Amino acid sequence: MRFLFFFLIAPILFCGQFTIGAGSGFGDVYFATNISYYTASNGTKAVRLLDDRSDPADGTDMLFHFDGNLADAAGNYTAAIAPNVAFTPEKVYTESALLFPRKGSGIRITGSDRALFFTTDRIGSMTISFHVKPAQTLTGADILSRTGSFIERGEVKREGICAYIAQGKLHWEFINIFRGTDARSFVMRGETFLKPGVWHHHALRYEAPRGRLVMFCDGNEETEIFATDSGGKDGNVLIGSFSKDDHNPLVIGDGFTGVLDELSVNTSAVRRFTASRYTARTGVMLSAVKDLREDMLIERIRCDSTEPGGSDVRLMYRVSGRYFLPDNETIPWVYIPSDASLSNVRGRYIQVKTELVAEPSRQHSPLVNAITVRWRDDEPPLVPTGLLAQAQNSAVTLRWEAVPDRSIAGYKIYYGNERGYYDCGNSPLIVRGRMTNFTVSGLSNDTLYYFAVSAFDENGAVHESALSSEIHARPKPYLK
Repeated sequence: MRFLFFFLIAPILFCGQFTIGAGSGFGDVYFATNISYYTASNGTKAVRLLDDRSDPADGTDMLFHFDGNLADAAGNYTAAIAPNVAFTPEKVYTESALLFPRKGSGIRITGSDRALFFTTDRIGSMTISFHVKPAQTLTGADILSRTGSFIERGEVKREGICAYIAQGKLHWEFINIFRGTDARSFVMRGETFLKPGVWHHHALRYEAPRGRLVMFCDGNEETEIFATDSGGKDGNVLIGSFSKDDHNPLVIGDGFTGVLDELSVNTSAVRRFTASRYTARTGVMLSAVKDLREDMLIERIRCDSTEPGGSDVRLMYRVSGRYFLPDNETIPWVYIPSDASLSNVRGRYIQVKTELVAEPSRQHSPLVNAITVRWRDDEPPLVPTGLLAQAQNSAVTLRWEAVPDRSIAGYKIYYGNERGYYDCGNSPLIVRGRMTNFTVSGLSNDTLYYFAVSAFDENGAVHESALSSEIHARPKPYLK
């Protein structure tokens, strides 16, 4: 074969990238578990761990998420917004929470006949739960209050239930809603001092068959009393109910300053509370397999994320020259930093996996805004330099400088009897590996030969460099 080389035309290189998230959205996500999609106040979307918040289920009497509205997800209560409250991103779950920036009269809530706080039926087992972050812990702030009056033996008496802050702790008061021969009142005092600016989860559980009332703070049982005629666990259980003559609303946040989130009531005695904000320690987001149309050099993979409170993001990728299914189990994942410049990573098909990891208490989640993969055409290697020739008897030994590229797989030696024409013998000769010298044998003595060398990388002949500067040598029978 006759090889003729006049000049080299520089290739036109193509660069590109694709993004998962940010303005591109998350349409390229193939699979996700334990994650949720979050919309920030500026409209951009991101991914974080799935909130451990409640959803309406059997037994849900009330469920306010406060996600930008005052809708009861259970459909039993109606709340009227007050001028002194707002929604804030300082939330426990999802999008927002309810902010009480200053003391006021709170929010009035009315309910249907089936709503627990407005039925006259006997109160059965129940659980009241909420998250609160007070700005102040002064006495006199009501978190939740449903009070009114009733007439007993011609006397007007107060009744109701109230959760309030006093002396830096949460208190529950039950005013004449438990009755035997006479109405009884109880006060429960929490043990945890509430710190301004710190979230706490509070719950009250009522076990109707035993008359047992239990306070919880951050998942821990703190205080118990028994709504019995003796006040002990062996007494006769009192009957709990609201008076049919009481039409006052339920009020939340009266005199309170701070943030309230995830207010719920369940008509069962919930046995276990978690203080964790997120359902699982780890969430996974797996992209679809992206086709780059031809083999490309993957330059960089970047994850735009924040990791508050010791949370973490783990970024992985895998690449192949052949298509593979998204759930393929044989192609290994490569673990990289969240902003990695890659070297010698080539392929046509690429897939990215992101693991979101909470810190041990599951209070903080990383937030992933976008993952960007950048690639470019796989450029050929650099041209070999420093080519030298030493004539010998029927042979010529060539030496050249190594091309500084870790992907170099070898060199090709072109030779012929005319300048620019390399058509002698088995030209081009293949020299595999890192060797930078080679002896071309079987040459004719007293004949002038021209030589040039190229480099090729691990992708083979498609990625071959241009030729080196040409050199010539003439073998002689008397040379060694």
